[in-house]
Amino acid sequence: HCSACGHCTLTMDHHCFFLVTCVGFYNRKSFLLTIIYGETIIISALVYNAWWMAEAYDKMSTLNFFGFAVYAFNILGGFILAVFTGSHINFLMHNQTTIEALQQKNLDQVIFLVNQRKNIYSLIRVLRG
Repeated sequence: HCSACGHCTLTMDHHCFFLVTCVGFYNRKSFLLTIIYGETIIISALVYNAWWMAEAYDKMSTLNFFGFAVYAFNILGGFILAVFTGSHINFLMHNQTTIEALQQKNLDQVIFLVNQRKNIYSLIRVLRG
């Protein structure tokens, strides 16, 4: 049961306040794809913003400061989301939910871990649909 919303969720991973729902068995794929697409958008924005700042470098103005602030915000957000995405992919590779990973101190005690290679293949099959 979720302590935030009170719903019972099969293999509950966590309650996502951004999506306003519990992430579990039926929507874990959608959640993972959402954060992967978010990271892709942030990387695209970083590339575009770097190009824009290089073009506008000669015209020093307050617009350049705004561009630099947006760029710094994108770097920070991209780093945070990359760590978050990487940790969730790692949890999937080890057949764990976030709750199980936080409760468990040693990854060698994972009950359902067949092996890491099979978990990666099953993850790819799930993501392909």
